[in-house]
Amino acid sequence: NMNTVRLAVERRNGDALITSDRMRIDVKAEFYVRVKQDAQSIAMAAQTLGARTMQPDALKELIEGKFVDALRSVAAGMTMN
Repeated sequence: NMNTVRLAVERRNGDALITSDRMRIDVKAEFYVRVKQDAQSIAMAAQTLGARTMQPDALKELIEGKFVDALRSVAAGMTMN
């Protein structure tokens, strides 16, 4: 699948992110994922993602953890303001 796939990640309540001033924030973020259009990127995506690229829920399950880690890292460096 060479289309851009939108993956939404939401963290709230018990899963909320924590800022550097120790405040909890609810976050909803959308990530847009696509494969670069060169032979090496296509081959790597085919090997690592396989048929998951045709199923957004399966793709989200695979890479959501990386998105959440990135959001946590950014939130930890920011204050509530």
